[in-house]
Amino acid sequence: MTTVEATPSPATGARRRTTIVAVLGMIGWAAVAAAFPGREVYVPLALYSGALSLVLLALDRRPGRFRITPRALAIGVVGAAVMIAGSYAAFAAASSVFPFVTADVHADYVRTGIAHNWSVVPLLFVVIAAEEIIWREVLFDPERPLKSGLISVALYTATQIALGSWVVLALAFVCGALWTLERAYAKGLVAPIVTHAIWNITVLVAWPMTEP
Repeated sequence: MTTVEATPSPATGARRRTTIVAVLGMIGWAAVAAAFPGREVYVPLALYSGALSLVLLALDRRPGRFRITPRALAIGVVGAAVMIAGSYAAFAAASSVFPFVTADVHADYVRTGIAHNWSVVPLLFVVIAAEEIIWREVLFDPERPLKSGLISVALYTATQIALGSWVVLALAFVCGALWTLERAYAKGLVAPIVTHAIWNITVLVAWPMTEP
């Protein structure tokens, strides 16, 4: 008796190729962040992340991932409001217990030069979209949400090690988990992109937690 091995579908093959490219791309992402650790990082990281996300989208052209609906927009806006309020509350609570938190957060704002720096907002949009495409789309499998979600959050957090800041690592872990949950609930990328963008502009640019 002969057995016929199952041939992977084109969609499965495309997803595997995209995942491999994404994982390799994270190494380059970390290298760019390490090479430009301060305020000069925005242009090279936007160029790199934008190019990487375009390659990933070309490799796996599944439709519907950017479908804009009132529900997705509402989830994104509400998610941003909750995250923003939670961020300021958590910072106030942590600073009152651990005074070094204020100094370390302040140092990160100074190092990155992002506070009130509206010129970097277009570049942030590129990086934000790329992060969501890589970690909340390519590495997230709706059929295995728990396993793929945990892997996505772990890899998202690990990539930020190159920045050398425990504050960034903590934010990457918490925010990455929340954006992954949002991706799973909204069943698309629009909601987490909206939340991510509003949160970044509010907390990092418009109203920083400490004034540099």
